[in-house]
Amino acid sequence: MARRINIYVLLRSVHLYSAAVAGTFLLMYFITGFFLVRYQWFSHNEPEVITTEKEIFMDGDITKKKMVSLLRDQLGIKGQLTDYIEQKNGNLEIWFLKPGLRTTITIAPDLKIARIEQNGHDFHRFITAFHRMHQYGGGFIYDIFMVMMDLASLSLIIFSITGIYLWFKILQSKIWGIIFLVLGLSYSIWVIISLTT
Repeated sequence: MARRINIYVLLRSVHLYSAAVAGTFLLMYFITGFFLVRYQWFSHNEPEVITTEKEIFMDGDITKKKMVSLLRDQLGIKGQLTDYIEQKNGNLEIWFLKPGLRTTITIAPDLKIARIEQNGHDFHRFITAFHRMHQYGGGFIYDIFMVMMDLASLSLIIFSITGIYLWFKILQSKIWGIIFLVLGLSYSIWVIISLTT
């Protein structure tokens, strides 16, 4: 005879493991966020700026994705693509970011010369760069990092849902839970409305 699944025990285990996954990334966000919001508490060195110009080889009719790929190959650029700006004078300005280094590439309309400006980061900027990474692209390691962030987000959702279930099952008096749940939801809704209106 098949063994019956104890829903309470199962959800308690799911709650525990989702907390472990989410907690790892929340700790990282707390540490990097602390450096971000307490900027004035830390010493800062002016970043070392290295500017070079290199010849590039591209066709006139080229897509954004293909151009970024060619720049990586021809110039050895590493990091995530963060900005792709078409300036009024016809120049293209493309930004790449990796922890410890920001690279800005400016390309003239003839697509023959690339001006490369690389800014080294001090320790503070190096730490906060991890906090700012938020999109796929940039290579295998970056994509794995984004997958882990998605798993952490999913874990937080699962943690919340299973936590509410366990709270209903365990506690006899639910008044304080209801109060904090309403306060939390009200605050979240208020922040969303305030930022979008």
